[in-house]
Amino acid sequence: MQNTNQHYIPKFLIRRFAEEKFGVCVYLILKDRILINQNPRNFAACRYMYNLDETELKEVLEQFILFYPQIVNALDFSDPLFIEKYFSRIEGEVNQLFTRILQQDHLVLSLEDKFKLIIFLHDLAYRTKFYRETLDMIAENSNSIINDIGKANNMTEKELKKSYFEVGTKSHIKHFFDLRSFVEFSNMILSNYEFCYAKNQGVVDFILSDNPAFQISMGMNDFCFPISPKRAIVLRCKNRGAKMICSIPNIHHVLLLNSNNVMEYNISNAAFSYEFLFGTYITLKTTLDKYTFGHFEFN
Repeated sequence: MQNTNQHYIPKFLIRRFAEEKFGVCVYLILKDRILINQNPRNFAACRYMYNLDETELKEVLEQFILFYPQIVNALDFSDPLFIEKYFSRIEGEVNQLFTRILQQDHLVLSLEDKFKLIIFLHDLAYRTKFYRETLDMIAENSNSIINDIGKANNMTEKELKKSYFEVGTKSHIKHFFDLRSFVEFSNMILSNYEFCYAKNQGVVDFILSDNPAFQISMGMNDFCFPISPKRAIVLRCKNRGAKMICSIPNIHHVLLLNSNNVMEYNISNAAFSYEFLFGTYITLKTTLDKYTFGHFEFN
């Protein structure tokens, strides 16, 4: 049976922020309401979000087909869950990586581990509903301007159509398989950031945003990616003089955080959230009692 409810924030990641023996707590930003004991499968998902037909899928993968023509015979382009299965493979490897990090309680990453994490963050930065709707908004506004200019210059409908920006699933999914985008993202991470491990020693837990990798895609100096309520991977700019969100220094790539430090990272991550925040009830309530967050969007 075809999976119609496709997640843009992986279920395995949301589950890591559930309270013990209970479901996850979710803050609904637009309704200003906290729901308790929720099933992660019901959130951060859209119907048919990654579905493409065979022709569209081949167009999306044209760069890979150009470099690796043999994949045409190896892959089932007619599978409507092709993209969903691709994400599942990446998620499975990263889930195992996070489990190992948490069990050993330290961050020792091989180059292969770093690339798994980079691929995951790259996809997550562009995979969200926020990014899909932003692309659609930009395309629709641009097409409206193109249409006005075209009609003023007596362009035909066929000429106008060639000038229009793509809207929807295909234009969105192209970003995941854009080799240039991935190479630039990887180079930015490896050249500019140190991988640090944050240990939350306070009573305030980390929270998870539904737009969790946007900041790193924008090149922020100090980026916290929580992998559990008490642990996070932090990417910090190698420039020691750069302004950081949290002032705690990393000692041998380890950050020992108190509740105020965790709150600083939580506020930063929540400020870029779109519809949902995930976490323990007490932390969501404490954060929302002190700060008000709105629906993040580009104008």
